[in-house]
Amino acid sequence: MMFHKSTQSVHRPYAQADGQTFRITRARLVPGSRGITHVPHEAYWRAATCLEVSCSHWEKGWQTVLDLSPMQDAGELGLNRARYNYIREKSGRSFSEQWVGSEVTFIFPAGQTCFRQHKLPIERDPVYIHIPGPGREARQCDYDEWFWEFNQTSHLLEQRRKQG
Repeated sequence: MMFHKSTQSVHRPYAQADGQTFRITRARLVPGSRGITHVPHEAYWRAATCLEVSCSHWEKGWQTVLDLSPMQDAGELGLNRARYNYIREKSGRSFSEQWVGSEVTFIFPAGQTCFRQHKLPIERDPVYIHIPGPGREARQCDYDEWFWEFNQTSHLLEQRRKQG
């Protein structure tokens, strides 16, 4: 099972005094997967080519098998006919086809774009923001300064917790 996390910023009462914003993470279950993973917002991804992601279809070629038998479910048959027509008339890819009964196998050679939609994460430098507390403006800072402020706040919170 896999969990996809969504994150939101939440200000705690003590956060206003200490200048920190704390993160709460919520997870949602994804059936048929294992482990926990963080899935960034869609804006953090860009479309990628087969070559960029070392797609096995690009490197080795691939086959697409479609069953056009009228004995199957009508919905599945309609979908397979639409796929067949798309590959033959609109895909713009080179292929050869082999028929065995009512089953057609399209054989696509290597070196051409596959039908998958590949994505890569957008590489950005992280942005660190320090929120100093009420009445003061948040400001961007570098990692070392942000980490120092985080440690200071953690220390103050631990002192408050010990005091009661």
